[in-house]
Amino acid sequence: MCIYSNCLASVSADNRVKIWDVVTGNCNITMDHHLDEARNKLFKKMVQAVAWNLHTAPWVLLSGSSDGTVASKDTREPLTSFTWPVRAGVKSLAWDPYCGFYFVASLEDGTVEYFDVRMAPASIFTLDAHTKAVTSVSYNQLEHNILATGSLDQTVKVWDLSNNQPTCIASKNPSVGDIFSISFSNDDRFMLAIGGKMGKLHIWDMSHSGIS
Repeated sequence: MCIYSNCLASVSADNRVKIWDVVTGNCNITMDHHLDEARNKLFKKMVQAVAWNLHTAPWVLLSGSSDGTVASKDTREPLTSFTWPVRAGVKSLAWDPYCGFYFVASLEDGTVEYFDVRMAPASIFTLDAHTKAVTSVSYNQLEHNILATGSLDQTVKVWDLSNNQPTCIASKNPSVGDIFSISFSNDDRFMLAIGGKMGKLHIWDMSHSGIS
């Protein structure tokens, strides 16, 4: 949800992005910028992730599709967009909470790409994070450059992205099956919530993992 104007962004298998007014319940904007016929012959038609740039420009929305693209939209002028090609279908997106120029896209091939919106179109680095699709990513809101990744390989990893040289600093199989969603706590830098295929919610307390 975009906090600055009571907006909610939704995505769909029809490859469209819609912006809703949660007060009136009306759909104010429908965007079809991922509907590229040439690419959609090669990829499934499905937008799978959106992320508002809440910390710097809350009217800017990222969207990621299984067509192998990430797009940035200024929702005040939704007819224009900027697009980054990525190496596989997009599963999840997240803006860096400490700098609104950076974002990550997790992909179906087990990698995570790190971008600076000022430097296009190539990513700054590609992280070979997992052996299967990276379904969810979460930045630590209380620690700079700390990113968690969750995957269909049933593991969760924590990365230090400092100096654009990512290092895995912790890894865990939380025994919840394929990982579908992860989220760092906004109140405790060591707490990470993990949801998986087995229908369980696991709380990983990383204060016992040797992370300082």
